[in-house]
Amino acid sequence: MRYIYSKLYYSGVSMSYHSNIMNITFKNLEAQTAVSILDTKGIAVSAGSACNSFNDKPSRILLAYGYSKEQAQKTIRISLGKHNRLHEIRKFVKIFKKIIDIYDK
Repeated sequence: MRYIYSKLYYSGVSMSYHSNIMNITFKNLEAQTAVSILDTKGIAVSAGSACNSFNDKPSRILLAYGYSKEQAQKTIRISLGKHNRLHEIRKFVKIFKKIIDIYDK
């Protein structure tokens, strides 16, 4: 994991076969809370692995990569598709920064 922003850790291409998928780990914010907040803003991200996104247990994939249980429960997965546009990415970044500043203290 690599430290980014003031309270986040990033892991991306090196942990994924797909360059359009990245994981963001919060310092203090639970992943399920982040998913819910982003959902209210019209942004879909997930917590856990794709095949396990409705389960509250930490992702076995993240645990296998060396994440602690706590880190895995504070990690969201962000995916971009070929139909995503730059304005959508800018919207996400703007909202995401606000969420970090408000909730991940």
